[in-house]
Amino acid sequence: MDFGTFHLFEAIGQDERTAIADQVDLMVAAEDLGFSSVWAAEHHFSAYGVLPSPVLGLATVARLTSTIRLGTGIVVLPFHNPIRVAEELAFLDNVSGGRLEVGVGRGYRPRELDGFGVPLAETRSIATEALEVIRQAWTQPEVNFHGKHFSFADLPVSPKPLQQPHPRVYLGSLSPETFPLVGRLGVNLLFTPTFRDEEDIPAQIARYHDAVREHGDDPSRRRIGALRMVYVADTTDRAMTEFGAAWERFHLVTQEQNAARTGEISALETEKYRRATGNVDEAATRGNIVAGDPDHVIAKLKAMQDSWNLDELILWTRVGGLSKDRVLHSMELFSKYVMPEFRG
Repeated sequence: MDFGTFHLFEAIGQDERTAIADQVDLMVAAEDLGFSSVWAAEHHFSAYGVLPSPVLGLATVARLTSTIRLGTGIVVLPFHNPIRVAEELAFLDNVSGGRLEVGVGRGYRPRELDGFGVPLAETRSIATEALEVIRQAWTQPEVNFHGKHFSFADLPVSPKPLQQPHPRVYLGSLSPETFPLVGRLGVNLLFTPTFRDEEDIPAQIARYHDAVREHGDDPSRRRIGALRMVYVADTTDRAMTEFGAAWERFHLVTQEQNAARTGEISALETEKYRRATGNVDEAATRGNIVAGDPDHVIAKLKAMQDSWNLDELILWTRVGGLSKDRVLHSMELFSKYVMPEFRG
């Protein structure tokens, strides 16, 4: 199992310049600590995340690193023209020397959907069409596509990606019904157990594998990555105290920021906020977070891996304004004690 780190670029309790600088520092440190990848998230209109373009953030990190994989986690396709997305991702793949991992999705935060004027009911079909356009742009001399949302005829697109035929593509999944859709689209799966119960996940992964087979592909050729809140400290009590306070602050602030909007709140947001009302002990019991000393984290992740058989675990460690020093210490402990247990 490979290990990556996730970077939301949140600005909770910090000025934006400091928050951005801290995230870049942590991403560069991830390479030195032996992590396989770093993933940058796209968000808008609140301190929940102040990186509007994962490509922009990763291009910065690409010039400061040399080996670590660079993942978009995720590009929200309904907010963009897919031709522009294909161009920018291909450019980043070239700039980074072929280190790009592409995560895309349809978006889920109501304030962001409202801000861009994108109806929630249309996001899945928009993202599906956009993904097909991007694939054509990367692999065909010209794009020819005519759908409900996009139409292009005889359009040459450059640059092409350095990786051939193109970088690995993951589709982000936050809802159970998306797992088989990802399989039918023939792409890799990227999901988070942060907002769902652990016991449901093996069945959902099985549905993804079934859909891959129905698509005519071999599940062993597809990668499964999970984004999970993981925090390591010298003792389990300290980990629960430090991360627990940050976790509860994170959910309180982001709920308030996303509440001022018109229209209906998505079912996913409602469930996230319901879970956020519980304390950190309840979240740990449900498996939404893993926080503890190295031995505790190793035991939890081994049980997870026995059940889920992941190819990559992406650590979401910085939440709620947790200080860079504490996050870095968590990453150092993970690198020194936890990683070796999963790398033979």
